[in-house]
Amino acid sequence: MHPKHRRSLTALVRRGVMTAESSVQASHRWLPGVRALENLFGRLDLGGVMGFLDRIFRRPPPPDDSWKLAKAEDDGRSLIFRIRTAPPAFARKDQFPFLLAVCWKYESPNEHGMPSKDDADRMGELEDLLLPVFEGKQKAFLTVVVTGNGVREWQWYAADKDAVMKLANQTLGERDPFPIEFVFQDDPDWDAYGRFLGDG
Repeated sequence: MHPKHRRSLTALVRRGVMTAESSVQASHRWLPGVRALENLFGRLDLGGVMGFLDRIFRRPPPPDDSWKLAKAEDDGRSLIFRIRTAPPAFARKDQFPFLLAVCWKYESPNEHGMPSKDDADRMGELEDLLLPVFEGKQKAFLTVVVTGNGVREWQWYAADKDAVMKLANQTLGERDPFPIEFVFQDDPDWDAYGRFLGDG
């Protein structure tokens, strides 16, 4: 698994394509349900679903494990953003200077550009493998997940490129290959994350 370069979906935020969002507080402990809804958001009105989420997520999660959902369009197809509302407590800008995009290109079976159920399930498996390893060892932390128009992209901030790639290879090496690319960029001020949070 080697880093490759490709256009990041962060560029879509610079173009101002996010048109609707919600600050529903959803912890990662609810990920299975959130992921199912995340895939449906490409076909549903986001605002109508938010009331449902409000009823589900009654107890606020820890501040560094809170996420909001947003919906946008790119070339007429839906994009769904899952955005962490604050970095975890262990994360400091001077210690996590590298933006890492993990990109999965897929063929959408529908006109909305969302992944198939099988692809979405494997994407969930990938996230469940990487998240506890990267964050548990405090080598990287997840900030944003973008899905739509044939791509899912997980955006992380990493402390050390080599250490993260070593962990990824150790974690995924014995499993069936995932169709992913790793893309590193220098972003010591967390500008990409700040754009998703509305800070830039």
